[in-house]
Amino acid sequence: TSGAGGTGVVALQLLKAFGFERIVTASSPSHYQVLKNLGATYVVDYHKGSIWAYLDKDTMDLVYDNYGAPGTADLAMKVLRSGGTFIFLPGKGETISKQPKAGVQQINFGLCDSSDRKGLDALAKLAQADSLKAVVEQSFVLEDIVSALKLSLSGHMIGKIGIKVANLSSSDDEFSLVV
Repeated sequence: TSGAGGTGVVALQLLKAFGFERIVTASSPSHYQVLKNLGATYVVDYHKGSIWAYLDKDTMDLVYDNYGAPGTADLAMKVLRSGGTFIFLPGKGETISKQPKAGVQQINFGLCDSSDRKGLDALAKLAQADSLKAVVEQSFVLEDIVSALKLSLSGHMIGKIGIKVANLSSSDDEFSLVV
């Protein structure tokens, strides 16, 4: 539902790689082109209305809710086809639908087993095939971690934030990580 965040930019690329032809997400207009380049076929300006107002009943096979607002699962049931899937990341009070549609699978991705390396191997293959790329809007040195945190908390960034950390074994080397 939220395309510009760290999990949203990955989801767009995965959906494209898996052959989905209609990929709808929500974002501010400043991120439209980046999201379309990553695979979105339609981007809804969430300042002008809810993504649900733009989706017809029984038209979607998958809804991935990475925002987690309460009530999203029930709204998703209206647009999902029977046989579809609702996946959500918990965080802002979201739970499974209180009014589930027959034939729709609901998955709390926060409860998935991340120790299964087959999933990571599949992601590695997509990255090696150039179908999955990191989106890093801005990088900071470790000493400026407070600025990185402020940007993250602002909710107005795209993708992830990079942090440059000096290598402890040699003062000449540095390495970066993405958070």
